[in-house]
Amino acid sequence: TGLIATTSSGGLVRLQGDVLMPRIDGKRYLEATLNITGIQDRLGPSLYRAIPPDGEEIQTSRWPAVDSSRGELLAGLGAEGNIDYSGRIKLNKTGPDQFDFTFMMSDGSIRPDVNLSKTLEEAGMSWPAEFQLSMCTAELRVTESELQMRSFQGHRAGGIVRGSGLMDETTGSNQLELYFRNIQLEEYMVN
Repeated sequence: TGLIATTSSGGLVRLQGDVLMPRIDGKRYLEATLNITGIQDRLGPSLYRAIPPDGEEIQTSRWPAVDSSRGELLAGLGAEGNIDYSGRIKLNKTGPDQFDFTFMMSDGSIRPDVNLSKTLEEAGMSWPAEFQLSMCTAELRVTESELQMRSFQGHRAGGIVRGSGLMDETTGSNQLELYFRNIQLEEYMVN
């Protein structure tokens, strides 16, 4: 049961859950627990815009009218591909809002733009815009405080890149592990 819809990219989404509007001290508040499952969707601007802002951004954000930093990061990667996802959003009057989503990408590509370099440099990482990947697969977990890349694999000119990583906003730590196999050394990698 629940609400079933087709996304602008042709994916199927099911929305289930509870939405309550309790009255507390004479005021109405919104409390909700929503379970969202999507299959056969595509990465793109609509999905990037759906990613909520982090704790610091939420105070000044005009989301969803403006992309969150997480959405901008994925857009900057130029990530495209098929995606399945599932997760839960919990809006709560008595505590912070929570969300926890898992995304599975297949048949994807990564074509970073120039602005991504600035964003990654601020996080202590880098990715040259010229380094593009195809036939990508990935599993990501996104919560209100972290972005975890559980697994990633992409191909480039007969070589393979595998990786995993974590951006944790609670501790401020960032880690990224990449493994390269048969990747040709190119000029922008040396300089």
